[in-house]
Amino acid sequence: MLHSRSIIYVATGESYVKEAIKNAKLTREYSIDIPIYIVTDLPGNQELYEVFDYVLPHQYPTYSYRDKILPLVNLPTDECLFLDSDAFLIYSAHFIFEVCQHYEVAATHAPVRHPPGWDDCVTPLLFPEYNSGVLFLRRSTIISSFIKYWLDLYDKVRLSHNQSWDQATLRSSLWQFISNHNLKLLTLPPEVNLRTTKPWTAGRGLPVFVIHGRLDVSELDSFIHYLNSDIDCFRTWSHWINIHPSSSIQPRHDRTFH
Repeated sequence: MLHSRSIIYVATGESYVKEAIKNAKLTREYSIDIPIYIVTDLPGNQELYEVFDYVLPHQYPTYSYRDKILPLVNLPTDECLFLDSDAFLIYSAHFIFEVCQHYEVAATHAPVRHPPGWDDCVTPLLFPEYNSGVLFLRRSTIISSFIKYWLDLYDKVRLSHNQSWDQATLRSSLWQFISNHNLKLLTLPPEVNLRTTKPWTAGRGLPVFVIHGRLDVSELDSFIHYLNSDIDCFRTWSHWINIHPSSSIQPRHDRTFH
């Protein structure tokens, strides 16, 4: 059976592979008829084949942010939802694909609007950084060119400025392709990428679709219940912490891999 949609994880290194396995199991509940891929440096791990529909070897692992960019050059299906190893669905993926049907890329704003460190001095100040941990991508020539451009820019900036994170170069690459190649970008609401490592607010009237962050498994059910049992109210980190003061979900401001 040919599929037009897929969900993709990329994980290099044993700890991230284990994390991807755990989160793909959760994602599966909300994407039963959508195949889930993983690109990994450990394709011999037999547990992968119990969770993922397709296990693909990573060609050039560097154990950095670069690892998740390279496999996106050649997308396996017409529409792809990329998830970081610490991200998982808690609502139907079909709604995400539905809203993205007229776009080539979709993502949510990152909490850091203007990236520190390297700056291309071309991208306008009010064009914000996008989070690279949850990305919709439509397979096409322009997307392949876009990913190659991003990868090349990432490599150049990493060498010239010793900057290992990927979102500053993603921001610049998006602006370059919007300006010069008419790339169609959709900005998704934060409910599609709820970052547990930053203070967050889930807006009124919309369920949270993707949790992106690491939390204690003992909190998972209560956290999902808090987020999606009553969507007719604002769900905030401060309110969550008031009712769960010992929660493991605490904001931080450092940049870490994946």
